Amino acid sequence: MKLAALPLVALFAFGCATAGQPAAGARNDCGARMGPLTLRSGTEVRNAPESGAVVKTTLTASTPVCASTEGPVFGFRRVKLPDGTIGFVNESGL
Repeated sequence: MKLAALPLVALFAFGCATAGQPAAGARNDCGARMGPLTLRSGTEVRNAPESGAVVKTTLTASTPVCASTEGPVFGFRRVKLPDGTIGFVNESGL
C-alpha cells in the first residue's frame, strides 16, 4: 500500500513548470529543479496543489521565490519562499 503512494509523493515533491517573470536581480540559488520568479501581492500559498487546500500565507507584497521547473500539478506550482516555506500557488499568481 505504501509503495502505491510513492509516485504521487514524487510528483508533489517536484511540482511545477517555470513561468512568470524572473525576480529582478535574483541569482539562481534555487537549485537544479527550481528557478527564480516573482509572485504578485495577494497570492495565496497553499499546503497542497488544489484550490481547497489550506492557505499557509497570503503575500502582502511582490515576493521573489524559487519555483519548480517541472510540469504543472493541477494548475499549481511548487514554490519556496525567501523564509524557506514550501507551498503551492495557482499559476495565475506567477
